[in-house]
Amino acid sequence: MTDTRRVPLDTEYGIKEWDDLRLFLAIVRGGHFQGAARIMKTNQTTVARRFRRMEEMLGAKLLERFGQEFKLTKSGAEIFDRAIAIEQLAQEVNDRVRALDVRPSGTVKLAVTEGLASLWLTARLAEFCKRYPEISLELIPSHGEYDLLTSGADVAIGWRRPMEPRLVGSRIGSVGFILFASEDYVREFGAFENVADVERHWFLQYDTHEVQRWNTSLMQEARGLERIKLRTSSIFIYLSAVRAGMGIGHLPTFYQHRYSDLVEMPVELADRGELWLVSHEETNGFKRTRMLLDFLRADFKANGGQLFRQSP
Repeated sequence: MTDTRRVPLDTEYGIKEWDDLRLFLAIVRGGHFQGAARIMKTNQTTVARRFRRMEEMLGAKLLERFGQEFKLTKSGAEIFDRAIAIEQLAQEVNDRVRALDVRPSGTVKLAVTEGLASLWLTARLAEFCKRYPEISLELIPSHGEYDLLTSGADVAIGWRRPMEPRLVGSRIGSVGFILFASEDYVREFGAFENVADVERHWFLQYDTHEVQRWNTSLMQEARGLERIKLRTSSIFIYLSAVRAGMGIGHLPTFYQHRYSDLVEMPVELADRGELWLVSHEETNGFKRTRMLLDFLRADFKANGGQLFRQSP
């Protein structure tokens, strides 16, 4: 029997397409097939089928299952490192070619959290589109991260100073947070006033807040007392649950401007999230990208302080 692990890639065996490597990277980043399906915008069955076929073609086991997640084998780790290098090279080639375009037209991709986009930013971007009718925008929902390479975004608005090489960032303000509940919830359970009240209240958990480590001590206390009523990674499900009276939510102050039915709890929080406008040094060569960056900086400076109760 032929040892497929030793067959060169110019035969029918082995990785033949970049999409196979993209799938492998998505599984590793997502932690499991379901996570990879979300990244690849497909279904879990397709991801599992394609990955098993990839392992068969390679004749090597790339991942081992530990509970609900996968861990890299030795072979998988080697392929992962090389796949990352190929991904970075491909992105660099694309960025350099795209940066040659200096026309103030085309599409700019902006990654931003859904809450900020829907409650405020989209309305501001309408003004940008009127001012620059030849430029189109693509909004990519994010959780405040700066994975411009994977998402394909040109610009991102996120919650921390970028540390990755070749990312350029500028701080555009800071956002305060408040504990909110619905009027019905307050009528039934009363207001939450301090940590001693945790055991008689219900709380809602939004995964992005956990990633950013906001309100960590309170949520740890609530989890320890089994007072988490709902957990979600969707800000709109989270907001709907707060408004429906399921429990207390932890939201940026600008939600109060849009939803007058939210009742602020009389607790002062130390949490503040820094807002950063981030782009890639290669795609900054696009005139359309620079125009969007300039517009956003100016608009946050002019309007952000009043909206976010911030001191830039």
